[in-house]
Amino acid sequence: MQSNNTRSIVFYNGSTKRSSCGYCKKENSSFSNGMWASSLTVGAYQDMIDRGWRRAGKYCYKSSMEKTCCPLYTIRCEALNFELSKSQKKIIKRVTTFLKNGECEKNPVNTEQAEREPIMKYELENIQNHDDKMKITNTDYVFDEEQSSSAIGSHNSFLETTNKEDSKMVAPLNLSCNSKTKKETKKFKPGDGADPNLPSSKKKKLLRIQKKLAKDPNFVTTISAPQQKCLEEFIAENDSVSTGGDKKLREEKSNHPDHPGYGSFHQQYWLGDKLIAVGVIDILPKCVSSVYLFYDPDYHNIVLGTYSSLREICLVRQLHNMSPKLKYYYMGFYIHSCPKMRYKAKFRPSYLLCPLQYTWHAIDKCIQKLDNEKYSIFDESGDIPDVDICSIDNIPVLYRGSLMPYSAFKIVGNKKNEEERVKEYKTLIGPTLARKLIYCIMD
Repeated sequence: MQSNNTRSIVFYNGSTKRSSCGYCKKENSSFSNGMWASSLTVGAYQDMIDRGWRRAGKYCYKSSMEKTCCPLYTIRCEALNFELSKSQKKIIKRVTTFLKNGECEKNPVNTEQAEREPIMKYELENIQNHDDKMKITNTDYVFDEEQSSSAIGSHNSFLETTNKEDSKMVAPLNLSCNSKTKKETKKFKPGDGADPNLPSSKKKKLLRIQKKLAKDPNFVTTISAPQQKCLEEFIAENDSVSTGGDKKLREEKSNHPDHPGYGSFHQQYWLGDKLIAVGVIDILPKCVSSVYLFYDPDYHNIVLGTYSSLREICLVRQLHNMSPKLKYYYMGFYIHSCPKMRYKAKFRPSYLLCPLQYTWHAIDKCIQKLDNEKYSIFDESGDIPDVDICSIDNIPVLYRGSLMPYSAFKIVGNKKNEEERVKEYKTLIGPTLARKLIYCIMD
C-alpha cells in the first residue's frame, strides 16, 4: 500500500546510443530517449503513454520518431465499440475446440499470431547496467494514489490474474495439446453430378414462404437479420468448457468489492498443471494497457497472442462498469514498417497518436499516410503544439534527499550541462507532467 502523498520520481537518461532494431533487425538504426522510474503513479503513467511513452519494467522510453528506422506509434482501441472480425471469431472458436478435445490444428489457415513488442537491445542493456543508487524507495513502480490494489478473478475460465506481477498456482484444467494430431482430409469418390430431371433443392423456409404466397397473394413476409453475438458471448461459450468437475478453475477473489485496483498485473493461462502463457497488463485510470505477452511455442497454433488481446478487451468492458472513465485498450505500439505488427490495425475501431500534436486519429486514415511516409504527422490542423511559457526553474527536483525547484538546485548543485537535459526532458514529457514528476539528480 502506498500513501496518498506519494509522488512519481524519475531519473532522466537522455537519448540512448544507436542500437539494433528489434523490428527490422538493422544495426545502429534505432533511436529513443529513456528514463528510469523509481516510483510512478498510475495517473502519471497514463499521461506518459498519451505522449508516446512506454515502459519495460521500470525503464520508460519514447521513440525518436523522426530519426529511428521504425517509428513507434501509440495505438489504442475503443473497447466499448469493439467489433469482432470473422478471423477473430474463428480464433475464439479454435480455442474452444481445443479445450473440448485437446487437439491443435496444425498450420491454421487465415490466422495471424499476435506478436507484442520485443524488448529492444538498448533496454536490456540499460536494465542490466542500471546503477543501484537509483533505489530511492522500495515501492512498486506502478501504484494507485488511492491505495487500490488487488487481484482479479475470471469467472469459469482458464485465465487467472494476480497482482504485483506475482505468480500463483491454481486448480488446473486437465487438458493437453496433442502436437501429433493432424487434420484429416476426407476423400470423395467422383460422381456424375446433379440429376437434371430432379427439381432444384430449396431451403425449407423458402418453400414455406412459397406455399403461403400460393394460398394468399397478399401475404407479406419479413426476414429478420440474424443477431450477431458480442465478444462477451463468444468468451462465455469459451469459458463454459471449463465449468464442470475437475475442469473448474479456482477463482481469486478481490478484496475490493467495487474495483480490482490499479497497477501492474499478470494474467495467467493454465492447462492442467502447465502454465502456457502470461499476459502482463497495466490497469490505469482510462485504460488497460497491454505491456507484454509470453507463451509456450508448443501452443502457437491456437493463436494465444490475438486470443489474449480479445480477453483483455473484455476486461476493459467489465472494468468500465465500475470505472466509467476506463474505456480504452492500449496495444502498445503500431509499427507500420513491420508486417508482424500490422495485426493491431484489425482491432476496430482503433486510433493512432499523432507524434507532434498528441491527438488521436482513426487508423484507416493514418495508414494511407504511412503507406507513403513511415514518419507522418496525422494532425493537419496547423495548430502550434502545446508550449509552456513557464521557465524550467519551477520543475521539482530531488537532489541529495531534498526536494526543491530547479531554480534552487542551480544555486546548490554543480552539474555541468544539466540545464540542457532538463529542457529536453520537459519537451518530451510535456508541461503538465513536468510539474507532476520529480526529476532526480545524482552526483
